[in-house]
Amino acid sequence: MPQMQTKRDTKSAHAVPIAPRELPTTGTQASAVNQLAAILAQYTIVGHVYLEISIGPEMAQAMLDRNFNNRPLRETRAKIMARAMLENRYRAKVPHPICFDIEGVMRDGQHRLRAVILSGCVITFTVCFGCDPAERDYYDQGISRSVADIAREHGHLNVMAGQALVALILRIELQEPASLDRNKLTERLDELYGTDPDFDMAIKTGMRLRLFVTPSASGLAYWTIAHGTARRDRLDAFWEAMVSGANLPPRSPVLRVREHFRAATARSTRDVAVKAAAAIIIAWNGLIERRNPRHFRWDSTVRLPEVV
Repeated sequence: MPQMQTKRDTKSAHAVPIAPRELPTTGTQASAVNQLAAILAQYTIVGHVYLEISIGPEMAQAMLDRNFNNRPLRETRAKIMARAMLENRYRAKVPHPICFDIEGVMRDGQHRLRAVILSGCVITFTVCFGCDPAERDYYDQGISRSVADIAREHGHLNVMAGQALVALILRIELQEPASLDRNKLTERLDELYGTDPDFDMAIKTGMRLRLFVTPSASGLAYWTIAHGTARRDRLDAFWEAMVSGANLPPRSPVLRVREHFRAATARSTRDVAVKAAAAIIIAWNGLIERRNPRHFRWDSTVRLPEVV
């Protein structure tokens, strides 16, 4: 049975908690519609009333049926939230309620509710009733806190480069285009900064190569090679040669991949970055195996070559 707690915030009083009460439910869509109508009839008053409500797909749909004249729903964003819910990473109890105005129209929360429907989960949200319809013009006007901002708050350095690199690492680990799930990015970033010295070296190496290849691309190549090769003793010499290009034989894979990058004209995207990382790995494999690769092209944007 879903639990509901009430808090009221009016111009004359602070929010005061009220004892929890249960909402009757049969699990049907009609029941959810009736439940919501009853809540709106009781709590849609002048001033703000805050309820904590356990919302499943039926209640989410009932709420979305009252979603009028809102901005377009971004299905991709809802899918990102849904994945977080399914992986038990979603944190709903933050000071950002789902909002209904005094006319019973849902003004804020459509992506969260759509995610509940997509995931099939039951999530406890804070829901605010009794908002002034004019308040909608002021929703979502603040500056969003980025992964880099959060990383700085956690005490990490080189956060912009770290954010870009971890997004590529997640793309390869998940074998799909990296999502913009900031919580997942932040958690993986904290993990790598805290436990993996190769991650820090990957960032530093990427910055050294930034004049002719995207730092996140060379950083991804460094991190992947360092984790996958049995010849770590060759890492320093390989990357020094990548940076300087000095004293390389004409057919050296390192020299050829440097020329490959200098001739490239594609703009920087995550797809291009993965392909650039693959080119460096192909050069590494050629050097270790003492052979000259035919080319440095790579088709996949979610997988990398095996490292030797």
